[in-house]
Amino acid sequence: MERPFALKNVYVKRFAPGEGLLETITKWARAERVITAQVNIIGALTRFNIGYYDQSKREYVKFRGEGDFEILHCTGNISSKEGKPFPHLHIMLAGKDGRAFGGHLFEGSTIYIAEAVIHVYDGNSIARIHNEETGLALWPLNKMGR
Repeated sequence: MERPFALKNVYVKRFAPGEGLLETITKWARAERVITAQVNIIGALTRFNIGYYDQSKREYVKFRGEGDFEILHCTGNISSKEGKPFPHLHIMLAGKDGRAFGGHLFEGSTIYIAEAVIHVYDGNSIARIHNEETGLALWPLNKMGR
């Protein structure tokens, strides 16, 4: 029988400008030993590195840019992969023309400003494992953390 996760803590954080967004979240999660969490971020970037998963090729296609980009929404989770905290985030951005675009967040996206609310759950972890069907490291189906 599956037990629900219980909220353990809520962190409200502002991350320093000039740092990598994904790198900062990863470093923080590892330092705090966060293994199960939900992440929400707003702010702005000066550089982005995002992409999408090409399902037929089973690989990520990345695209990059520099300039002024508003983070309209960035959400995801932290679980474990290979025994370490692993943030998995998707981001929606807008440029100067107001057009929105987004994708999977990769290392190399530089913070102008980033404010995060992170909901950390009890000590149980959901471990990502390789899924042969998709080629991705996914949560196990119907075995969430137990």
